[in-house]
Amino acid sequence: MKRIRRTSAQWHELLKSFETSKLRATDFCHKHNIDPKYFSKKKIEYVSNPNNTNPFVKVQVNKPGMPTALLMSIEHSNCRLDFYQLPDIDYLSSLIKSVS
Repeated sequence: MKRIRRTSAQWHELLKSFETSKLRATDFCHKHNIDPKYFSKKKIEYVSNPNNTNPFVKVQVNKPGMPTALLMSIEHSNCRLDFYQLPDIDYLSSLIKSVS
């Protein structure tokens, strides 16, 4: 079986196609030239993240002494949090866990 590299978006579309195909996984894999074990791995990843969103949260930390008073920003989806003083580490940890 020749190896075909697929992007995350292509895997997302393939897995959506599989859900609507009514085929068994092995038949779907054979039809699309996919290794069944790798397909199973990708399917598990898809189930845990069905919207194909990035599970990471962008965090930007500004060093003290920089011209701006902003110390840290956290962005997720269309939300941005700016910190002008560093929050307690337990608060920050629970905040990051809640948005991921």
